[in-house]
Amino acid sequence: MKPDQEYSFPEGQNWFSPDQVRGIETLYVIASPGPRPDIEEALAKIGSHERPAGTPTAQVEEPPILPSGFGATQTGQPAAVKLETGQQAEVTPTTYRAAQAGDDVRVTRWFKHE
Repeated sequence: MKPDQEYSFPEGQNWFSPDQVRGIETLYVIASPGPRPDIEEALAKIGSHERPAGTPTAQVEEPPILPSGFGATQTGQPAAVKLETGQQAEVTPTTYRAAQAGDDVRVTRWFKHE
């Protein structure tokens, strides 16, 4: 990655979508200056287990966005995104900058999937 360059992920129209189990969905984003095999191993382990169909909806007590390891945020310009329905929605990106060069930035975002 280059400094002061804006990156979007996933790229293009490859947005994620919730699974068939309704409830609380949590999205974790980690930006690191280098590979994180510890995180990749943990995700592979989690992904190898099938999620039970009867998982109850959890009550979430935390704010919906939890950044960690950041020094500053910056709001970007609104952009149009094409939805699966073909309609367009407007999103406003937020940039999280690391507190110090070389630090990881972690953002947790949850939402209720009904």
